[in-house]
Amino acid sequence: MNEKLKDYIERYRPILDDLSEIIIILDERGFIVFWNKAGLRNFNWAEDTQPVVHYTEIVSEDYIDSVKKAFQDRISGKDVGKYRIGAKSFDGKIKIYEITGNPIIFDGKPVGEMALAKDVTSEDEARKNLEESEETFRSLAEESPNMIFINSGGRIVFVNRKCVEVMGYSYGEFLSEGFDFKNLIAEKDLPVTEEAFGKHMRGLDVKPYEYSLVTKSGHYINSLITTKLVSYYGEKAILGIVTDISYQKEIENILRQQKRQYQMTIDSLHDILHVVGKDLSIVLFNKPCKDTAVSLGVTEDLIGKNPLTIFPFLPKKVHKEYKEVFRTGKELLTEEVTQVGGKEFVTETTKLPVIEDGVVTQVITIVRDVTAKSRAEKALVDNERFLTDIFTSIQDGISIIDKKLNIIRVNKAMERWYSHNLPLIGKKCYEAYHCRGRPCKICPSATTLKTGKASVEIVPKTGAGGKVEGQIQLYTYPLVDSRTGKMEGVIEYVKDVTDQWKTAEALKESETKFRNLFENSNDAVFIGDGRDGIIKDCNMAASRLLGLPKKRIIGSKYSDIHPPEVRDEQVRLFKKLNKKNEPFVGDTLLLHKSGRRIPVNLSANFMSFGNRKIVQAVFRDITERKKTMDDLNQLNAFLSDILRNAPIGILTTDAKGNITSINTAIKTIIGSQSTEKTLSLNVLKLAPMKKFGIDKTFRKALNEGVESDVERFHYKSTWGKESITDTKIVPLFDVDGSVRGSIAIAADVTLQAQLETEVTDIKEHLETVINGIEEAIVVIDPKYNIVSHNKSFLTSLRTRRKDLQGAKCYEVIHGYKKPCRNCVVREMFKTGKPVGDTHYHLDGGKKVYHEVKAYPLKDSEGKLHQSVYVFRDVTERELLYEKILQAKEAAESLAKMKTDFASLASHEIKTPLAIIKAYAQLMSDGTLGPLNTGQTGKLKNMICNVDRLSDLVDKLLDISKLESGEVRLKRVKVPLKAIIDSVLSDLGHAFRDKTLDVKVEYGSRNTAIHADKTLIRQVIYNVLDNAYKFTEKGGNIRITVERHGKNLLVSISDTGVGIQKSKLDKIGQRFYQADSSISRKYKGAGLGIAICKRILVLHGGSLDIQSKYLKGTKVTISLPTRK
Repeated sequence: MNEKLKDYIERYRPILDDLSEIIIILDERGFIVFWNKAGLRNFNWAEDTQPVVHYTEIVSEDYIDSVKKAFQDRISGKDVGKYRIGAKSFDGKIKIYEITGNPIIFDGKPVGEMALAKDVTSEDEARKNLEESEETFRSLAEESPNMIFINSGGRIVFVNRKCVEVMGYSYGEFLSEGFDFKNLIAEKDLPVTEEAFGKHMRGLDVKPYEYSLVTKSGHYINSLITTKLVSYYGEKAILGIVTDISYQKEIENILRQQKRQYQMTIDSLHDILHVVGKDLSIVLFNKPCKDTAVSLGVTEDLIGKNPLTIFPFLPKKVHKEYKEVFRTGKELLTEEVTQVGGKEFVTETTKLPVIEDGVVTQVITIVRDVTAKSRAEKALVDNERFLTDIFTSIQDGISIIDKKLNIIRVNKAMERWYSHNLPLIGKKCYEAYHCRGRPCKICPSATTLKTGKASVEIVPKTGAGGKVEGQIQLYTYPLVDSRTGKMEGVIEYVKDVTDQWKTAEALKESETKFRNLFENSNDAVFIGDGRDGIIKDCNMAASRLLGLPKKRIIGSKYSDIHPPEVRDEQVRLFKKLNKKNEPFVGDTLLLHKSGRRIPVNLSANFMSFGNRKIVQAVFRDITERKKTMDDLNQLNAFLSDILRNAPIGILTTDAKGNITSINTAIKTIIGSQSTEKTLSLNVLKLAPMKKFGIDKTFRKALNEGVESDVERFHYKSTWGKESITDTKIVPLFDVDGSVRGSIAIAADVTLQAQLETEVTDIKEHLETVINGIEEAIVVIDPKYNIVSHNKSFLTSLRTRRKDLQGAKCYEVIHGYKKPCRNCVVREMFKTGKPVGDTHYHLDGGKKVYHEVKAYPLKDSEGKLHQSVYVFRDVTERELLYEKILQAKEAAESLAKMKTDFASLASHEIKTPLAIIKAYAQLMSDGTLGPLNTGQTGKLKNMICNVDRLSDLVDKLLDISKLESGEVRLKRVKVPLKAIIDSVLSDLGHAFRDKTLDVKVEYGSRNTAIHADKTLIRQVIYNVLDNAYKFTEKGGNIRITVERHGKNLLVSISDTGVGIQKSKLDKIGQRFYQADSSISRKYKGAGLGIAICKRILVLHGGSLDIQSKYLKGTKVTISLPTRK
């Protein structure tokens, strides 16, 4: 490398590295010997390296020849303008750069080249995309089935192949000078076309319109044109898309002809026909329909009329029928009887749906006069009914059987006996009546069919499963056709003789049952002679009770089975019963063979059989009963004690209402102090009982034997005690069924009633509150049934309370037939947690938003059993939110445009500044020739101003990046002391020039922070530079660093000019200066503090300024020590 070139690079390296533009220096052989930092970053080289490569190694093959020529021309001293190259970075990616090169000359000889490279990859890609888009449009337009043209500047500048094929002109003719699209328009349509083109040029939209095109051969084409204003190579142009609608016009003519033919067809019908639309008005009718209307006095046009206002014979429910057909899409046939002009008419109406794309759009109604047909059918039905009534009214069973033994008709009696809830008609007689799979060998009906003779016999009556249920007397008669004399079947006449059969069977069964009961009875039964009392028979229980075998008992006297002390009494009783022939029931004693007396209950009865009398004596051992009675007496005493002390009041009366017993609780309820006084009262006569209606309930129990429901009474007793009771009064019956008294059970619910009243008041209060809430609230069960709701729910849905009974929520709220796909209620029942959502629907073409929420409702056991569904109209909020989003997007777009402009402008300014400074430096150093003293001074001022302007551009770039959010912090752990020392080192010579006294105090040894080292250094530098700038010679600057909680505070105080109080709040705004006059003493753009504040905000810190005018300023920087 040339030594002078090497010195040149070392001298200007700091300046070139500070530039944001890509700077590279090549020697005279084409080797790149220097990259500034921007170039290393852009080509992905490490910033601490200086790779030496030949330019041919990085230039892509497509550009290599042009680059070689440009390099040779510049080295040879020729002027070469800007040109573009494709170059490869370290990672192999190819980018497009715009190169501005200048030779480096020493001693009149070029030793190398300085090249300024600008990355224009994105611009190049945009240009290529534009070219591709234009090519894509041309390809699509050429393949389009429609004619496409572009008209600009009064002539056609583009047409597709379809235009050439249809119109007959060549491409050259279309694109020739002065060939306007209007030349193709029929003369009658020119005004419309010119008006449309004029609107486009004024920026107005034009709807598609119809017109006629004239081909080169003079043929007219019906067309539909869609036009749009576009930009064509920077000029306003009209893009037109033309559709040939000649075929569509032919179809419309055909449809009109078919409609006329259809009208003639329906006019030829005898029935009334009309078609109604969804608004239930007539859209089409035939001639009979019009004639009928005229005969009814309707002379105006029927189109748009409601059928009910024209035809009085249509029922009023026809509207509902029309709506049903529109809803279901099914045909509906109805028959109605109406009165018109005093005459009765029967009409048959058919409603047929007209379905288009799965939706019912119209209903065709055909009305026929079926009066004559209806009267004939009615006469036939009446005759048939008369014969059927006779047939079915016969009490015996009748069935008619055909020659194949199929049952073809039965009467009700036959159905009642044999149907078993299954139909008989169509079955085989042997299947239905005998549960057989084939005819019997001696089937009466089959025999009659074979012989042609009537028969009669008794056969078993079978039921389900072939079970015999009785007997029937079966008559079979041949069924002969009176016209042909041929036998067509058999009439079976069935008479049920089951009752006689059952009576005989019952006698047998009774005898068997009596013997079984007699032998198996648990009671001892003796059968004796009614004259002498000799025992004729006894059962095993009698043998067991006396301890004797039956053979020893039979033949003995009735009195012998009793012990001596009751024998005489039993003999007298026997004679008395024998004489009066009356039954007897009472207690007595029997004698066991061991001599033990057995207490028994005797039931004796005398029965006569002809001239003979027998006595039946039944003895029941009541030994256990005696013992049980004793136990019951004890239990009764125990229960009486319990009832007396029970917490529920109990009162009993006799049949006349006199109080017979009370317990302690009833005394407390009525406030009685004396049981004796209470027992002397009658519930039917007590004044409090009558006042509160309790006596009526007692009368029902005592007089009618009616048990009352639990009734609530507000009772105030004779003694002044007030109470509320839930009372039930039950009648007490004697053994003969008569009422012997009553028992009243009363629970004191005074406290409970008070609580219920309070609960009712609370419930009514809550209902009032809920009904006053604007949000619609509805309670829904797991099956989506509506349980309850507030008034806002009815109002929001415009419905009535009765319409919600048994309704599903998705039917009422959304009009769906099944639950919504994204239903919050379903999600809530699934998760058991509250669920919310916001959705919208279109109402009259406008968006209506609702915020919906579903909350779980649990029962007393904590189980989820219902949902509270709340929704409210949030349309205004959501529409406002959409406007905010749109405004935000517009603001962000505007901010990005501003930032891009600032960035672009800064780059465009800095590039020439770098070149100006470089050349000024070369001139100042004498590299380009000797200078006098005045020129040197001017150049130094130029370099100083370039540095100031470059600093302003850098600050503009910084503020632009900070505001656009492009800055990404590179946080590292760094001691703040090192940053402050570095800045003081850079500004040391400046402080010394103004003889400023600068002191630093560290209140803590640990000054480490987690921050972006470069950005924090920029903040410290800017603040100290301001302190230097605004402090006069000999002034003081103090820097203190101390910890405050989790933050590190840096305070920089000076004795400068300070800031006026009225201007202090504005410090930190972009471009704001305390002294903004043209002749201000202190130079600057007013961006330094604004940049500092934004950097500190990114770090989570802050900047505070305190100042006194003409006395000094204190700037406090707060930085967090941790991330």
